[in-house]
Parts: sequence; C-alpha cells; structure tokens
Amino acid sequence: MASAGVYSYSTLVVHTIGWEPFSDIGTLFGAFLASIFFTRRFQSFNSVIPPSWETRFGNSQIKRAGGAFTGGFMMLLGARMADGCASGHILSGDLQMAVSSLEFFIVVIIFLLIAARLIYRKVN
Repeated sequence: MASAGVYSYSTLVVHTIGWEPFSDIGTLFGAFLASIFFTRRFQSFNSVIPPSWETRFGNSQIKRAGGAFTGGFMMLLGARMADGCASGHILSGDLQMAVSSLEFFIVVIIFLLIAARLIYRKVN
C-alpha cells in the first residue's frame, strides 16, 4: 500500500494547509470555554428549537439539524465558489468594495429572502 505522500494531489493538499484549521479549532474551543466560564453552564446539548421552526416543521431535532446543516453547507459552498469565506466576503470584502464580495452579498440576500419565504410561508 502506498503512502499518501506518493500521490501528487495529497502532497499538494497537505502542504497547502495554512492557519485556517487552527482558527476554526480556536473558535470552537473559545466558544466552549466562554459557555462554561461566562454563563456557568453549557447549553449545547439542550433542545432549543425556535417557535417559528416548530410551528412550520414540528419539534424534530433531526429535521432541525438537517435544515441547519443544509443551510450552512449551501452558504459556505457559495462563499468558496466566490474564492473566500462567508464572513470575509460580506464583512471585509464589501468594505473594500470588491466586486466578488458585492455579488456574493446580493446573492446571499436574494436567497435568504427566497428561503425564508419557502420555509416560513403560511401552511393551511
């Protein structure tokens, strides 16, 4: 069996990993510490479903997790297609008046409105 270093793509991927994974891990760890030390309780495992979601889709945690994952995945996929990250495009990219960031922001708002209309429409 060949090692991962033999394949050129694996070598490229491993050697181009930068600071980003450490930022994600640090954010996750920092949020965990803040939830413990500032609020004195850890709320992540509590069942919290917004009333508007519950009215429309019920109180299934699996359905809620699927909706949250799908929405987050689509947002990040669009940001990566625009060669950046969601917060980077919307916050700093718009301040720099980058055309790709302005386009990304407009598309996010349009699909936000479409998704809200589809998800939270009145059900008879």
